[in-house]
Amino acid sequence: MTRTKWRSALAALAAGVLAGTLSAAPAHADPDYPSEDDIAQAEQAEQSTADQVRAIEVQLAANSAELEQARVDASVAAEAYNQASVELEQAQADADQAAEAAEQADADVLAAEQQVAQIAMASYRNNGEVQQLSMFFSADDFDQALDRATLFQMIGSDADDAHQRLDAAERVAQVMHQRADEAVADAEAAASARQEASQNADAAALAAQNTMESTASEREAMLTELADLRQTTVELEEERQAGIEAERRERENAAAAAELEAQAEREAAAEAAQAQEEAAATSSSERDDSSSRSSDRTERPSSSDSESSNSSGGSNSTGNSSGSSGSGGSGGSNSGSSGSGGSGGSDSGSSGSGGSGGSDSGSSGSGGSSAPSSVGRAALDWAMTQIGKPYIWGATGPNGYDCSGLTMRAFQNAGVNLPRTTGAQYAATSRVPVGDMRPGDLIFYSRNGSASGIYHVAIYAGNGMRVHAPSPGSSVEHVPIWWSNVLPYAGRV
Repeated sequence: MTRTKWRSALAALAAGVLAGTLSAAPAHADPDYPSEDDIAQAEQAEQSTADQVRAIEVQLAANSAELEQARVDASVAAEAYNQASVELEQAQADADQAAEAAEQADADVLAAEQQVAQIAMASYRNNGEVQQLSMFFSADDFDQALDRATLFQMIGSDADDAHQRLDAAERVAQVMHQRADEAVADAEAAASARQEASQNADAAALAAQNTMESTASEREAMLTELADLRQTTVELEEERQAGIEAERRERENAAAAAELEAQAEREAAAEAAQAQEEAAATSSSERDDSSSRSSDRTERPSSSDSESSNSSGGSNSTGNSSGSSGSGGSGGSNSGSSGSGGSGGSDSGSSGSGGSGGSDSGSSGSGGSSAPSSVGRAALDWAMTQIGKPYIWGATGPNGYDCSGLTMRAFQNAGVNLPRTTGAQYAATSRVPVGDMRPGDLIFYSRNGSASGIYHVAIYAGNGMRVHAPSPGSSVEHVPIWWSNVLPYAGRV
């Protein structure tokens, strides 16, 4: 190879190497790590996701509260219907009774009219006043004429009495018919009221059912969205939200139970203070009476020294007697104290504890383990056999129940007739602090913390459990007690 060709080959090789090197190295390469803008965008997206998650969880809690309120509204409407039904039955019974009274009054008028007619016919047959004159002219003597005049006067008096009885019967009949008309009007008004209550109960039950369905649908959609935002599964989100809901309800339930206990303690303290004041007032009154009697005895001076001496001797005697009487009075006081601490205390304890002994109520309050009454136990046992049957407002079995329908039938099967409505059942039972409940006692729920707002009733099953017919769309169930809206006193049959 000539020198010229060799140089040309080297130049070409150098040019190729240089071109390859230049093409392999870019002039302005981007960095391999996230920029500040990338980080800011990621943080913004994360915050947006967290905000959406919180909003969804808040909405889930709001839906739960809305459903709970819808169930309360349905229970209130159902109890209003039950009360309207009871009032209609009473109004119809009153109308029937008033109609019977009016019929009897008409019969009395007819009887009075017949009596007047009979007297009039008798008078007509005896020729009226002519017969009266003939009695006097045909008399043999004055005495006979006087006797006949007396007899005629008696007959006339009977006629007057008959007319008075007829007038009175007609007045009574008028009053009875007026009362019957009023009773019919009352019954018609009661029927209209029940019809309106029925419509309201229907609407409330439908609203509760719709709320339950809509919240369930919304819950499913929100759980799906949560799963997408958190990049999890719907099943995991369902489990998580169920746990959050359970914790929330547990906190609310504990707070309600604590408030109920505090309320019971306040009422117990108020009752104790009142009892102490009454005892102090009674003791003061007894001391005043005793002082007055002592003053009466010492303010009896004699008119002479000898009489004073005799009186003094008598006073000694009386003093001994008085001392004996005082001793007896002390014994009576002890007896009274014993009575107060025994009979009175027992009654108060029984009322306060809801049982026959303090130990029973104490064990009941701590765990509901005290022995229930045979009636309460029988009612509870029967109610347990109805678990799973549907809630139907206005129903008393056998295929379904509302809350008071279940309790009424439970105690009816135990041999006790309770009224139909929750409020009437509360009034018909003895008061027992909820801390001293026994299985078979009744738990009452109120909108306003008093008997006037009662809308639901359940049967205490022991160990913090209850049996009840909850609300539309649910069934008779055996579940833990929900303490919110519970009245501080249960009912014992």
